[in-house]
Amino acid sequence: MQIHTYNEEIFGYLISFRQGYIGLYGKSAGPLCANGADSAMLAPHKLQKLEITPDFHLRAPLIVWLEVTRACNLRCRHCFVSAGEPQPDELSTAQILSLLDELKAQNVLCVVFSGGEPFFRSDFPYILEHASRLGFIIAVVTNGFLLTRSLIQQIPKGHIRITISLDNLHFGETDHLNNKRRFSYLQSRLLILKEEGIACHVAATMTRQNLAQLRTIFSWLTEQGIGYRGIPFSPIGRGHSAPELQLTTAEVKDTAELWAMDMVNEQALMAIQPVLTFDQCFDFAFNLVYMVRACKGARFISYVCANGDVYPCTTCVGTGTFHLGNITTSPFQDIWEKSSKGFRRLSGWDTFEDCGRCKLSSGEYFCTNRCPPLSLLYHGSPNACGATAYDKASLAYRTEMLPHLTKLWKTEMT
Repeated sequence: MQIHTYNEEIFGYLISFRQGYIGLYGKSAGPLCANGADSAMLAPHKLQKLEITPDFHLRAPLIVWLEVTRACNLRCRHCFVSAGEPQPDELSTAQILSLLDELKAQNVLCVVFSGGEPFFRSDFPYILEHASRLGFIIAVVTNGFLLTRSLIQQIPKGHIRITISLDNLHFGETDHLNNKRRFSYLQSRLLILKEEGIACHVAATMTRQNLAQLRTIFSWLTEQGIGYRGIPFSPIGRGHSAPELQLTTAEVKDTAELWAMDMVNEQALMAIQPVLTFDQCFDFAFNLVYMVRACKGARFISYVCANGDVYPCTTCVGTGTFHLGNITTSPFQDIWEKSSKGFRRLSGWDTFEDCGRCKLSSGEYFCTNRCPPLSLLYHGSPNACGATAYDKASLAYRTEMLPHLTKLWKTEMT
């Protein structure tokens, strides 16, 4: 495997490879990286141990979510940023380009452009072109309804993936035919993206109301060789006013089966064409969470709002908590290194008081619900528990499924 990028860290180097692998390596790997070594040459230099401090973080986020606008042509009931109208004082083209230059100088690996609806901005193709020239791994999250063929043809080729969000499909009895027409249109957008050689993907929020329909959609996506990811509904942003969408323990089996479809499809696509995408960056952020036993927010990922406000993660944005600063008044690097320290000290797993009484804190499980903003929302304390009853039951059920999935992956690989 050939190196894509390498970042010097306190412990050594974080190295990403073009074929989709990311790893941690010792300081002795530096000269080899500079001389263009491949993964086989670097293998003896893989890090064997990692010293963890309460402030442990990467010198640059693996992923930065960058809203380019809050304006949106839809009003999804569970939108975590309550998109619709633009924020006051949204970043100008020049400010966004300058921020991208700063993120590249800091060696950020992946940028996720989001909204609102990013294609609402007439300058967005130009912003994408600039980000592509800088060499980021790029994901664009869009509802897809503004994607004409001519606009798709303006999207640069390369490390860019268009993710169409299905969050606007509300599969209710009274709107079923309309949803069919909506998805038919989005199917055509996905097929045009494939025709034009643009990598595409689908994201869908799983709610109590749409699981059966998502199974049909995910089956079609699998047939088309398109990746997807199901995301459990979270009662933040506009979703705070839609409790009827909240998943319960009754939906655990159905959502776990959708998750299994997602995992098997992702492994199959990677086997066909192993490339470095947002998925590998995001999955590695979770690997780091497990290694260092701490929340990924402000350690491995970051979020910049359309007006320049910086938060540790999407959940903090959706709850309006743990604001870290604004890039119009402070360099992003300063916010990352200095303003984030308080949140990092708060978000280590050892700071969560209730976990010791929960079976999911044992080594058998990988529980990432030690989440300060959700804990604050549910219990009024940032260090209680960020899990619902559904989250706990779902984690236990999916953990039981893992041996079967692992066996299935090995069978399909052979």
